[in-house]
Amino acid sequence: MKISLSLCGVALALSVATSVSAQSLATWTQPVNVAATDGALTKTGGCDGCPDAGARAAVSITGDGYVEYAPSSGYLVSAGLSASATAAPSTAIDFAFNTWPSGAWEVREEGVYRREGSYVAGDRLSVCVELGRVVFRKNGAVVYTSAAAPAATMTFSATLLTAGASLTNAVIGAGPLPGTTAAPPPPPPPPPPVPATVWPTGMVSSGPYRAIVERLVHAKPALPALGANVFLSLLMVLVIR
Repeated sequence: MKISLSLCGVALALSVATSVSAQSLATWTQPVNVAATDGALTKTGGCDGCPDAGARAAVSITGDGYVEYAPSSGYLVSAGLSASATAAPSTAIDFAFNTWPSGAWEVREEGVYRREGSYVAGDRLSVCVELGRVVFRKNGAVVYTSAAAPAATMTFSATLLTAGASLTNAVIGAGPLPGTTAAPPPPPPPPPPVPATVWPTGMVSSGPYRAIVERLVHAKPALPALGANVFLSLLMVLVIR
């Protein structure tokens, strides 16, 4: 569902989130058109279908960490990790899951579509920073690994578009998502191929050897010059014999 969303203008003051050191239910700052309780948001105002409601977590992660939540089915919600200075609501969250009324999810990076799948009520979606890479998981399983580097400090940002949309059981924590191990790094790229040796026309090579394979006339190379010591050595050999 590669549908572009436009942001309704919302002027918000920015605040600095404090870092989290352990898992906690998300508490919120900058709530707009939502009812906000620990770990939950519900859209209560604004335009039905407009990205004009949401909030940011009051704490942030520095380095490896994660956010996880349960999306409501039948509604359009965008939630994930953004640089801590980014205001909410916004449809250009740095690393977000968009969940649609049809039961589909999308991975979007700053609003740009990356991948999609499906979800049902009770599924949990998480956006994690693991070993310096952003990893998207559904119920703990990896569904996408971003090629973009995260900022040093990130926080949970959520935008609710459909009237009545909600997310619940939202948590933010440091370190790996409980019950998972960090996704392995991608394998290193293969070494570049060794450039082939280009021999002159008429020459072929097999291993360390070269051979002439045509019938053209080739100049005989000059004999190497013999120094005085070599000449005396040959003379002594002849005398001894």
